[in-house]
Amino acid sequence: MESLSALEKKIGYVFKNKRLLSQALVHPSIAGDGRHESNNQRLEYLGDAVIELAVSQHLYKSLTLQEGALSRLRAGIVSEAPLAQAARSIGLGQYIDMSGGERRSGGEDKPGILSDAFEAVCGAVFVDGGFEKAAPIIIALLRAQIIEAEQLPDAAIDYKTRLQEYYQAQGRIIKYELEKVEGPSHMPSFVSVVRINGSIKGRGMGSSKKESEQNAARSALERIEKSRG
Repeated sequence: MESLSALEKKIGYVFKNKRLLSQALVHPSIAGDGRHESNNQRLEYLGDAVIELAVSQHLYKSLTLQEGALSRLRAGIVSEAPLAQAARSIGLGQYIDMSGGERRSGGEDKPGILSDAFEAVCGAVFVDGGFEKAAPIIIALLRAQIIEAEQLPDAAIDYKTRLQEYYQAQGRIIKYELEKVEGPSHMPSFVSVVRINGSIKGRGMGSSKKESEQNAARSALERIEKSRG
């Protein structure tokens, strides 16, 4: 087993209180053996909530989907299987302190054990450094899982649909207008604008009217993202 300092490098965080990381790696099968006062379940409980908040914040800032779609995407990132994948990516299994019987039965690679330990480690980072430290580390560790989830149908909705979803609940009127057509007749470029309650909120260009409207909607969505900070 490598030292915990090697694990800290993989996580991307150096603990001020090393005991927190050690406790996060104590599986319930070995707690109470005289060497450990408690297991990692309390940190797991905390880490579960911290991961959900960090991922929720990331999805809210990076996507303009509505609540239902965001919830489905989040569920696909914070469930047992993707968390276990993230744990495997940093070799977390070899660091978990578990009973000999559990290890012989393949405990180092069991999804439940890995995901629980991953949550506990994230909980330990939160306790040691606060949410400002924990959130970017969690997103970095789950980067592959987040990218995979964002390729799912919920995240692949076209820009016009995303814009419609955003303004639908506000009762705003969305209208697309063809502003001009440029270039030679055999290779025209279309420029469209999108108006929200009469005001231009985005402008886009494309090789077809449809593409220019999509890009206008994309421009409007980017303005929304910037206004959120």
